[in-house]
Amino acid sequence: MGEDIFQNLSRTLEDAREAALEGLTHTHAHLQLQIPRELMRYPWELLHHRGEWLCERFAIGRQVFMETGLARQVTRRRQGRVRPLIIGDPVFDRELVERGWDQLRGARYEAEQVAGWFERLREELGEVIDFERARDTRIHTRLTLAEFRELLRTGDYDLIHFAGHGVFRGRMRRRARGC
Repeated sequence: MGEDIFQNLSRTLEDAREAALEGLTHTHAHLQLQIPRELMRYPWELLHHRGEWLCERFAIGRQVFMETGLARQVTRRRQGRVRPLIIGDPVFDRELVERGWDQLRGARYEAEQVAGWFERLREELGEVIDFERARDTRIHTRLTLAEFRELLRTGDYDLIHFAGHGVFRGRMRRRARGC
């Protein structure tokens, strides 16, 4: 299906992958998908490319575009250092454990890897990256909805990496005013 829709995408992706990996020791080029909101429901990462899924061949990130009126206005990014927040495999509350949900060891491992990358980047780039593992990671720890929302609302973080389950609850219980 990917080749039917995108035709020569395979050649373009492979050329970009080879150029990105030239001289590097790791084997995953980064691919950022810029996707309109209405196309988010499709699993683009599962396009088949040269005998592998796209997500096996590339480290993939999604960037979602929304109409500005739908999203909360956020102040412009502050100047200076880039500060990432890494969240991985948040510990479930008892309700989900009782319903049979399992923690995601792979998400925990992924978050640890990303945190390690940012530590190395901080060492290599110095003033460009503002990252302290104790302050900027929440890996396999309890993180309430209110705490998570506060982290997002503060505007302290420029990048957020989340690896974990998503749980849809059709009717959210109001726990506190404003949530």
